[in-house]
Amino acid sequence: MHIVSIHQPEFMPYLGFFHKMAISDTFVLLDTVQFKKNNYQNRNRINCNNAAFWLSFPLVKHSLHTLIKDIEINYQIFSPEKHLKTIKQHYIKTPYFHALYPEIELIYQKKHQFLKDFNTEFILMMVNKLQIKTEIIKASEMPLSGTASGGTEVTLEICKSLNATGYISGSGGKSYLDINKYAESNIDVYFQHYNHPKYFQMNTNQFLPYLSVIDLYFNHGHKSNEIIFENNEKNNLKVQNIPYLKENG
Repeated sequence: MHIVSIHQPEFMPYLGFFHKMAISDTFVLLDTVQFKKNNYQNRNRINCNNAAFWLSFPLVKHSLHTLIKDIEINYQIFSPEKHLKTIKQHYIKTPYFHALYPEIELIYQKKHQFLKDFNTEFILMMVNKLQIKTEIIKASEMPLSGTASGGTEVTLEICKSLNATGYISGSGGKSYLDINKYAESNIDVYFQHYNHPKYFQMNTNQFLPYLSVIDLYFNHGHKSNEIIFENNEKNNLKVQNIPYLKENG
C-alpha cells in the first residue's frame, strides 16, 4: 500500500496536521492552489495569558486568484521581531522553551520573501523535532498538468502521479470529494477524525485546544509526538479496522 495525504502549507500548523502527515507514506504540500483569505495559511493561534491569540503575517496585496506559491510576506508593515517578541514573552518560562525557540528565531530572521517558503521551512523543522519519517514533497515540484480546477481533480491527479493506493482527506473533504472517481482509479479514500488530546499548558486555567504545535512542544518537548497520537491511530492505513480513520462506505 502507498498512502498519500495532501494539505496546504499552513502557518505553524496545529497537531492534527502532523498527525495526518505521520500516518501517511507521502505527504504533499499543496502550494499550487488558490490562496484562501482568513484561513490558516498565514496565521495561527498561540496561548497568550490563558487566551488564544492570533499570530498573523501581513501579505503583499494580491489578486483573488493568486496561488499559494506566489503569495509574498509584506515586510513594509511587518517586522519578524514582533512575532518573536510575542512568542518569547508568553513561552519563555515553559520547560522546553530553549529547545525550540532558537530554531523558530532562525527561520524568522531569514525574512523569506514568499509565505510558502517560511511555512515549509517551519513544517520541516517540526517534522524533525517530532521525528516524523514521512516523505514530504511540494506540489509545485511535481510534474502535474496544471489544468485541474480544484477539489477532487487536484488531489486525484496528485494521488495518481504518486501511484497511491489510499488517500487520507480531512473531514471537510466529505462535502466536496467525488469518491467514485477515486474508486475508478483503485484508490481508497479515508477521512481523518482527529481527537485533540488535552495536555498540560503552563499558565492556563482552562485547556486551550487547536493551538499551533509550538504550544505543545514548548510545554512537552520530546514527548510531543506521543501526545499528538493520544486516542488517535499511530500507524498508517496498513493497519485494519481503524477506529479514527474511516473509509467512506
